Amino acid sequence: MRSARTISFGLLAAFVLTFALAAFVPAPTFACSCALITIGELDPTQNQVYVATAGEPIPDGTPMAVERWFAGPGAAPVVLLGASSFGDSAGCGTPQFAPGSRWIVSAWAGDPTQPPTTGLCQPHAPLDSPEGQAMLTQAAAAYGDGSTPEGGGGPSASPTAAPSAPAASGDATPMIAVGGVVLLGVLALGVVYVIGRSRSKAD
Repeated sequence: MRSARTISFGLLAAFVLTFALAAFVPAPTFACSCALITIGELDPTQNQVYVATAGEPIPDGTPMAVERWFAGPGAAPVVLLGASSFGDSAGCGTPQFAPGSRWIVSAWAGDPTQPPTTGLCQPHAPLDSPEGQAMLTQAAAAYGDGSTPEGGGGPSASPTAAPSAPAASGDATPMIAVGGVVLLGVLALGVVYVIGRSRSKAD
């Protein structure tokens, strides 16, 4: 009898522990793997290279106010960096550009149905950093002095794009449900333990 109670207790404990680990332990992330090249070695038919000021992010990505366009298709006063450029997308995302910061950017534009994207595999850097100045020199050497797209104008240019949707407040319902299930599991463990102790004393 005691053996059956011990097995039941162990199975219930294993269930609760497994569920708690699955619910609260973050999934592993995978490193980005790509062949890094300099900003001056990109294929200009499939890659954009430009200097621009980051705007406020919108759901589709981050608008960039272009002040100097070096190479690539899609030259415009404001271009959009796809949302997958940032965060942990495929392990190759880069941190979100701060609104108002100036960057030298390379972006892959090989799929005309999708907005261009940058990331860890696409050279980019803040323009006022040593890395950014080095990339600026490399870009000018590879693609020429560049030009200002009509309507562009550098840091003072204000990226215009559809207003971003209001940030949705975090939905706590899934976490409440998880917490409730774990609490019920703990209570069930307590009940099984108390019953087991009572029966063992009676025996």
